[in-house]
This record gives sequence, structure tokens and C-alpha cells, in this order.
Amino acid sequence: MPLKMGGGGGRPLGMMVFGSLVAVPFGLGTWQMQRREWKKNLMDSRLEALRSEPVSLMDAITMGKTPGGDESRKVLISGTFDHKRELLVGEDT
Repeated sequence: MPLKMGGGGGRPLGMMVFGSLVAVPFGLGTWQMQRREWKKNLMDSRLEALRSEPVSLMDAITMGKTPGGDESRKVLISGTFDHKRELLVGEDT
């Protein structure tokens, strides 16, 4: 005669608890892998933009927005700093 553990009445609840203990970490792991790929692609696009040659400000304006390249694009500008309009910004104590 085989031994029975428990009455079998809690089986659906036990399956739900066990299923959630398996499904939640699996879902989080999948999300982390997707996030890792997204982050690698983001870093690659930033590094590519940083390694590219600088463009003039007017060229950057006329080029418009390119996906992922504008945040780290090097831009050449020239001008004269106006020291009369200088403003010291510090902490407010």
C-alpha cells in the first residue's frame, strides 16, 4: 500500500505557489537579458558617435536628428567668450 502525503486538497494552491516561484525568476531573467542587449546596443552607438570625427555646428543642425547619435556627437564651434556677462553659480547656503 503506497503512502500518501497530505490529503490532496491543497494541490491546486501548491501548484500555483510553485508555478509562481518558477515563473517570476524566469520572467525577471528574461527581462534582464533583453535589457542587457538594449544596453550593449546603446553603448555601441554612443562609442561610435564619440569615435567619429567632429562636425561643424551648422552641419549638425542641418543633419537633423539621427537615432542614438545626437547625444554623443562631437561638434566644432568657434567664438569669443563674453566675460562681462559671466555669472558665478554656487551652492545656496
